[in-house]
Amino acid sequence: MKPAATTPPLAEGVVLSPNGSALAKAFVSARRHLGDMTFAVGGMTGAALRRRARAEVAEVAEWAEWTEWTKNPGPASWIVTGHQAEMIHAGVWFKDAAAAALAEAVGGSALHVVADLDERPGGWLAVASFDADGRLGWTAAPYTDRPGPHCGAHRPPPSAAMFEALADTLAGAAGAGDALGSWLTAAREARPHARTLAEWLTVGRAAIDESVGIRVSNVQLSQLVRRSAWMHFAADLALRFEQMHALHAEVLTAYRAAHGITDRHRPVNDLGDWAGALELPLWVYRKTGRRQAVYARRRRGGVELLTAGGAIGHLDGQAEAAATQLAELASGGTILAPRALTLTLFLRTFVADLFVHGTGGALYDRLGDTLTERWFNWRPPPFVTATATLRLYLERFDVTAADLAAARWNVHHARHNPHLYVPADKLTGPVAAMVQDRAAVLAEIADAPRFSEDRAAAFTRLHKINDRLGQRLPEVEAQTQAALRQIGERLAHNAIADSREAFVALMPTAKLARLVEQARRWAAAIGPRRTKASNHRLTSPRRVSEVFATGVRAGDGRMLLLGLPGSPGPSRAAFAVGKRHGNAVRRNRVRRQCRAAYRQVLDELPDGWDLVIVPRPAKRHSVVDLTRSMTALARRLATKHKAHKHG
Repeated sequence: MKPAATTPPLAEGVVLSPNGSALAKAFVSARRHLGDMTFAVGGMTGAALRRRARAEVAEVAEWAEWTEWTKNPGPASWIVTGHQAEMIHAGVWFKDAAAAALAEAVGGSALHVVADLDERPGGWLAVASFDADGRLGWTAAPYTDRPGPHCGAHRPPPSAAMFEALADTLAGAAGAGDALGSWLTAAREARPHARTLAEWLTVGRAAIDESVGIRVSNVQLSQLVRRSAWMHFAADLALRFEQMHALHAEVLTAYRAAHGITDRHRPVNDLGDWAGALELPLWVYRKTGRRQAVYARRRRGGVELLTAGGAIGHLDGQAEAAATQLAELASGGTILAPRALTLTLFLRTFVADLFVHGTGGALYDRLGDTLTERWFNWRPPPFVTATATLRLYLERFDVTAADLAAARWNVHHARHNPHLYVPADKLTGPVAAMVQDRAAVLAEIADAPRFSEDRAAAFTRLHKINDRLGQRLPEVEAQTQAALRQIGERLAHNAIADSREAFVALMPTAKLARLVEQARRWAAAIGPRRTKASNHRLTSPRRVSEVFATGVRAGDGRMLLLGLPGSPGPSRAAFAVGKRHGNAVRRNRVRRQCRAAYRQVLDELPDGWDLVIVPRPAKRHSVVDLTRSMTALARRLATKHKAHKHG
């Protein structure tokens, strides 16, 4: 039975940094830095490598408009985040919410890079649940058939039996919210089709995103490291391995000294050496076996790559040839992949317009900023930080550590004074006699000199009397021990209730939606001015009906645009999103996307038009697609109106 409690608060909080004008400045600064990438890397300029990387990312993400970005990768803003392939808590998931909110604000796209090549321990999820006696504890629920260190790209999704066992555990979780339904449906449908554990986990996270109206595209790191842009970047690191090794040590030493860090594993590991070779900030992966450190040394006019198990390949001294040789290694199953610091260096420099870190990544990427600036002689764009705390909807007990200390003292005190813990009317017969004997012995102790034999003998008699009293009054120790145990259990209960590590799918959708709204309010600082958009809104129901009835029409596969000229001042628009788009969450998402697209085309719209924008139902809407449609259809409206007027 679930125990009762006296205080049921549920703490919520977010970290979003920077804020307000500082956020707007960070975004402008990022775009400015990314426009000046003349440094050389992997045989090409940084700007050329960035164009290639973004085209490849868009292709992997299966964005329909990726060919347009290949030709002109500048206008669309990409807000990028990422994490390992695991069952995440709300604080990690909130990076998706922040990235989506920023993308909505600027009419761009949000991208999550799944670090599916990163090794994760365990392969099981800690789920809070009540036992048969009503005590709250953690239950280990495995989600891979091969527990232990693993990377999501090399593990299959769970078997049907394991998934159903996981689903049963989650369904019985204490304080589970309604977001679990979306996750279970998506995860159950995806399990037979997902090629890897990471893909399966990604589908579940995407279902949570969709349930609260945000859209984030996902790509697996294991796909990106097989592409040309990464090969050129990795070739540059390998061919200049001496410089990178020395720079990494110098920057890391200075960072540790500045922050008082003595642990050689923080914030990242030192790069070592082996058999006359220097370690690279990369991992090598094969289809079988775990990741290994990779080393480099000069051989035969080029660079030999090796692990502790021996040589794995040789690179020519020329960057383009080295990139081709890395691609050949990858096709044979030997892949060079980034470590955490190298990954964010690559993504922030060559993929993202703005990168969203959690608090952990933000700490180590201060080191990354210095490393990037020194390596390329180019200042990297700023990043933003986002994390949140959500706790399970569980009641808490009104107990503290001080209560536990008091209960421990009571156990000790009752052991030596058991008669003080029972009513006076029960101190009769032999018990009363022992209490009198005890008082007499205490008087002897008080009168005897300290450290004397008489005092020691009196203490011995006192202990024997206390033992006999305890035997006569066993309920006293039982009661104090029970009170101690109960307080300990309640504190353990509170520790679980206070934990922010619970799986995000166990949270209430309403709580997640509130976090999304907080992220949107924060991200509005980099969007178009709200006053400008509000001045362009059509709010009169009569005028909307008039536009529907007599307006000029133009449509395509994404939307229908209706318009009437004749109103003074700037153009105005209303949005008609019907129930064919789904439930309220989905309708609101489509409405926000239409508004974001509308804000992007305000300057291109002629004055004096009242518009009604009717998006057509679709599996997915993109702000970029809606913006293009809106621009083209507005021109068609004007042309139709002109033809009708002069016809």
